[in-house]
Amino acid sequence: FLVYRFGTGFEVFNSSLTSLHITDPIQRLTISLSKISLSMYLFLDHLIWLSSSGFINLNHMNNELAQNSNRFWLFSIMLNLCRDVYEILEYIKARAQSSLSHNINYINELLYIHKSLAFDFFKNFCDFWIPLNSLGYVKISPEKIGLLGTISSVIAIIQLIDPSCRL
Repeated sequence: FLVYRFGTGFEVFNSSLTSLHITDPIQRLTISLSKISLSMYLFLDHLIWLSSSGFINLNHMNNELAQNSNRFWLFSIMLNLCRDVYEILEYIKARAQSSLSHNINYINELLYIHKSLAFDFFKNFCDFWIPLNSLGYVKISPEKIGLLGTISSVIAIIQLIDPSCRL
């Protein structure tokens, strides 16, 4: 269990290196930095877990570690949202240049034909509020945070089950 738990952060960091080969500079920047930030979040989360499990003594730093962990998580989500918005705008721009652009509702087409982008955007949108609340930037009730987390988790499960929903 420990090896799997700690391996995730290294796997995410390693995937940031492979994202450096993406040709689109906006996607390369947002994806690479998002994965680096996510790996830092996971590293700090592992330290918090080790401390709360009694493996190491970092009790004097747990609050600071949690704050920094949430900052890295928030930065990762913000970069993912930037990438999603960029891809949506690129899609709309491409559709506007096509001859069919007058008769197509972009949002419906995006939801049905490019559902992977829509799923990713909505999952990131739901996740966005959780670290914002933890960091004290917004005040959201625990029930709403739980609902946002549940929606995000359901979307993530759907993405695991149906590869066409993965970005």
